[in-house]
Amino acid sequence: MNNLFKKTTIANILVVCLTFMVNGCYDAAEVNQLAIITASSVDLNTRNGKPNADPSKKYLKSLQISIPNQLQSSQSGSSGGSSGSASATFIVVSGVNASPTSAMISAQEKLSRRFFLADRRVIILGEAYAKTGISTILDELVRNPQARLHVYILIAKGTTGKKIIEKAYPLNRLPSDAIVELEESHSFVAVDAVRFIRLMTEGSDAYAMGIRLLQHAKSSSIPFLLDHIAVFHRDRMVGWLSPKESKGFLLLYDHANEIQFFSLNVQVPPSQQTVTFRVTQLLSSVQPILQHGKLQLMIKLFMKLYVIENGTADNFDHPDAILRLQKCLTQHMQKDIQVTLFALQKRLNVDCLQIGRRVHAFYPTLWHTLSPKWRQVFATLPYKINLNFQIINSGNGSAPIHLRQPPASR
Repeated sequence: MNNLFKKTTIANILVVCLTFMVNGCYDAAEVNQLAIITASSVDLNTRNGKPNADPSKKYLKSLQISIPNQLQSSQSGSSGGSSGSASATFIVVSGVNASPTSAMISAQEKLSRRFFLADRRVIILGEAYAKTGISTILDELVRNPQARLHVYILIAKGTTGKKIIEKAYPLNRLPSDAIVELEESHSFVAVDAVRFIRLMTEGSDAYAMGIRLLQHAKSSSIPFLLDHIAVFHRDRMVGWLSPKESKGFLLLYDHANEIQFFSLNVQVPPSQQTVTFRVTQLLSSVQPILQHGKLQLMIKLFMKLYVIENGTADNFDHPDAILRLQKCLTQHMQKDIQVTLFALQKRLNVDCLQIGRRVHAFYPTLWHTLSPKWRQVFATLPYKINLNFQIINSGNGSAPIHLRQPPASR
């Protein structure tokens, strides 16, 4: 009897103790109480085209907020609507204040719902703001427990970030989804906050994709495009790589193996007609080496590509035609790389290829001597280029279809 009483008492005590451990989430909130942020932007607050002189109104923070009931009612995703239409799938709310974070708090005061940042996938920074330094927004990303570090960072070229996130994208219900898909399409440099901060803090110069509005874009057409790369000194943007320079950068940067889908157009003499290639595999290596006591770069590049259009009169069944094509491809690729290296070394003087970091790893004693004047050394660093290609699907065994003769009539 005593044993039964003891067991019952212990069981009751355990049950009481467990009830104190079974608690609900103290900060739980229903979906209809949240403003779900999918993208945000930071710009300098301007007045009549000039920065606002009032320091308490220096920054403009804009937030793209999804409308859940509209997302459920537009499952096809054929049109995202605009932020001011009745069928809009998102709205854009802005706030102005002395810092980007306080500007977001100002925007929060305009809404009845609490901001929810965990679903934010894109941050677009205005070009004017990026040129003043973006350390404040990066600091907020690191400190805010709600913020995701794997959020993509882009720079608005020639416009503001707010104008970008206000544009509806006809193929996606939310513009942020379209931007994420473009970044992850293996055709661009995908830079999230983790990669950007790592580049900035490990002695290299950071970079990010640029996004620009297409002029005269109608509401039913594609509103923006990613085709430039913004480059930085520390946290300040210093310039752009053009589309041609950006394509050369794709061949050289640290994660070139991620780039799988982009095309090349090569003109082949003597007709100067074009052969179009699609790149399916890209392996690159940019390494500093010491040769005869002098530092230089060894650039090695391997590409697997196939011919998707032959506009020349050449029949690639002939070895001479293949050799001529390979020679033209080599010259084309060398020129793209040289144009990009000139922009990085001379025009912008940015070490986005992490050459200094590699010199530090391979030649620490030499780096100790070079580091105080690394930008000057990098600007004059010589290089050698070693290219290898594998051309597949070249149409061997048949002439171009536009040159084939019809059978003789009987």
